[in-house]
Amino acid sequence: MPVPTLIKSLFDSVPLRTYKDDTPVIEGAGIRYFVGNSKAQLTLGVFNVFECQGRVIPTDPISLGTALILGFKNGLKLPSRDAGAASGPGIMKMSLYGSPNKALPILIETSESRTIRTLDEINHSIATNNFKDEETKLINDLIDTVFYDTWIMCVLTENPPVTQMFGLERSIVSQAEWQDFMSEVPSWNHFARRHPNLSGQHLANFYDQQLTQFERDLDLIIANLQENPNDIIRFKLAGYLIIIDHFLQSTKLGAIVSQKPFVKSCYELLN
Repeated sequence: MPVPTLIKSLFDSVPLRTYKDDTPVIEGAGIRYFVGNSKAQLTLGVFNVFECQGRVIPTDPISLGTALILGFKNGLKLPSRDAGAASGPGIMKMSLYGSPNKALPILIETSESRTIRTLDEINHSIATNNFKDEETKLINDLIDTVFYDTWIMCVLTENPPVTQMFGLERSIVSQAEWQDFMSEVPSWNHFARRHPNLSGQHLANFYDQQLTQFERDLDLIIANLQENPNDIIRFKLAGYLIIIDHFLQSTKLGAIVSQKPFVKSCYELLN
């Protein structure tokens, strides 16, 4: 089955890579389908999902931003708890160990063969296919690196509800499994490559410094969006602000985000 043009416009900048068929079997009961009409067999593999304003959405910023973009590009709405669809694009909770590089989200296409687009490929495709001017490219890169890094630093230093965000049940996960999972976090999206010397107290100190820069950058991006609307940037930013506001309100990062009036408009994008 050919991939519809609108979907290709988002995910055609680098070749799809075909891996051994050792990823988890996709079963209908485990997929939350987007609402609308599409014959594309695409599944976004994410850490976990939760219900928010009647929609079933991913629990991490990149996955939520990607889901919003997929829906927008294809005229679909985010999955609903009561949606009756049983085919088409969907969102599926899965283990990070089902990803070729132990990072989520991934995009799985099932047509003539199963193909997987990794997190790096998703980010690269969105950047390549949707931004023409240098200013918007810089804003996108800022979200993909500085905002991502600040979120990861919060996860690593402030003890947020990691079990819910990443689909882990602490009561049934052994200490060794828990430590193994958390040891993977710095490798996601090249965080450790950008910050090779950050650990322990150095990480905590840098995080505190980064929060000031994060708020300054956030205010600048919000102002830019108000003058120069860009749907893709808005969706990516909304992914961060919704997840931080929902799961991390008690953290230093959450205190910055939750008091921004712009957050309300982000929730409106869910419907």
